[in-house]
Amino acid sequence: MALAPENQIDRLVQEHPQAVIAKLKLKCEPSAFVVYDALADAAFGEALLEVLAHKRTLHGRRGLMRGITTRAFRPLLPKGQPLPPPKIMRAEQSNTSIRFGDRLVLKLIRKLSPGVNPDLEIGRLLTEKRFPHSAPTAGAIDLRLNQDEPMTIAILQGL
Repeated sequence: MALAPENQIDRLVQEHPQAVIAKLKLKCEPSAFVVYDALADAAFGEALLEVLAHKRTLHGRRGLMRGITTRAFRPLLPKGQPLPPPKIMRAEQSNTSIRFGDRLVLKLIRKLSPGVNPDLEIGRLLTEKRFPHSAPTAGAIDLRLNQDEPMTIAILQGL
């Protein structure tokens, strides 16, 4: 989720009505805010790709999140060739996918479970074996809460 100031409410409602969660008015603040799904913000999608591209580890109070790439990542994201802004794909599915032009798709897993997601595990194996009939798996973001087993929260694939 993300928080935006009152002057952005109209734009968010017009451009991403399904992303708006609530309007928030705090007693200590003169203006209102809107709570919305951060995926409606292109900067959030770009930040997720940045976590992958630089294999970053982000530490939080209850755990950490880290980006992992495969050898398919660099050929799909050549240096000096900027990607178009991320766009949420509108297909009906249980996960949310962000498309980066005609090269990459980042699938965010909405129903998390401990361990490596089967889509990631199979995709990584097929990518390592250079199987030509499936999209290459370029990386993933995982989440580890406390000492629990890591959970796959996003999978990056080529188109």
